[in-house]
Amino acid sequence: MTPDAEHTWRTAVHEAGHAVAGYLCGRRFEYVSIIADTSQIADTFGHVRFVKRATNAAREIGLWVETHGGGFCPYPFPHKPEIQPRADVRREAEIEMLINLSGYAAEWVFIDSKDEEFDVYDGMTLQDDDGQDGDGRRASDIAKALTMDENECDAYFNLMRFRARNILSVPAYRSAVSMLAVELQEQKKLPYKQAATIIHGAIQAGRDEIQRDPAAYFAKSFGNLTPPTFSD
Repeated sequence: MTPDAEHTWRTAVHEAGHAVAGYLCGRRFEYVSIIADTSQIADTFGHVRFVKRATNAAREIGLWVETHGGGFCPYPFPHKPEIQPRADVRREAEIEMLINLSGYAAEWVFIDSKDEEFDVYDGMTLQDDDGQDGDGRRASDIAKALTMDENECDAYFNLMRFRARNILSVPAYRSAVSMLAVELQEQKKLPYKQAATIIHGAIQAGRDEIQRDPAAYFAKSFGNLTPPTFSD
């Protein structure tokens, strides 16, 4: 594979990872693209154009990140004497973090797992890594909004990184990323309806495989584990 082809494949896998994670989390997007965009503050090799959320939780998270520049929350978010953030705020934050981190999780699953471990990262330094400046910074800023110090932030950040990796390692979802990435290589940009059709088809095929041979399916996901049994 030539360097240009390798770069295109990595970009396609990365953006497909974002799109599949968004689809699984119920987040609609307008399109997914691997066309470079130099009009942004930071140049991007591709992107997924998600429909902006209008929920109260999304607005609160966005406002905190915007006004505090990614700083820690010195008291339980959002400005109330609660031990934990409200459930809707935490759910919204985790969805955003998961989607942002799924691009690099997909790259590891398809490309980098052959040569490197999926190590625990320091979320505070990851945001300044040249290779992960956009996605890593956004996920780290959201993690800070729900945590009170660096150690708690790093733990939360890594929880979502490993969750993204594990989700995209499930065969049906891995297949969805692969099929979407192949199509992106060909077409460069896919509207939501076409991308969703590809993702849905891969997931449905995975469900069919579970029904045919659950042991084989679970072995592909988790090694030689015994699949759960269900009684009527």
